[in-house]
Amino acid sequence: MSIIITPKSRVIEFVQLWAQAETAGKLAAANVKVKDYLITSVDFLNKPIANAPQYVMNGTCGFAWLIIKPANSRFGKWLLAGGLGRKSSYEGGVRVSIYQYGQCMEQKEAHAHAMSAVIAAAGLRCYADSRMD
Repeated sequence: MSIIITPKSRVIEFVQLWAQAETAGKLAAANVKVKDYLITSVDFLNKPIANAPQYVMNGTCGFAWLIIKPANSRFGKWLLAGGLGRKSSYEGGVRVSIYQYGQCMEQKEAHAHAMSAVIAAAGLRCYADSRMD
């Protein structure tokens, strides 16, 4: 079931759209195969440093978020009023950070991309972005 946002949208439609996007995001994140990494260091002669290996558990450390534009749209105002997002000074629009999944960037990215697909399918301008920490 797809929800189409019209100019006469009511709050209940936003709640339903957000719930649908969150469900898609959680499902996408649950299907991500997270890898653990072993990081080793080498000296200037490219020889491994014996006491330097580090394990990075639960995937790459990073962040992911959604950008919904414009911030003064009805949906943008609803997100801001509900505390679900904040104004993005750099990208413009409303920024919604993905806080679940600890520091696992892969799961956060999957969640954000699935949410943005649902929100964009409803006719709103939305995209996902991320960065490593």
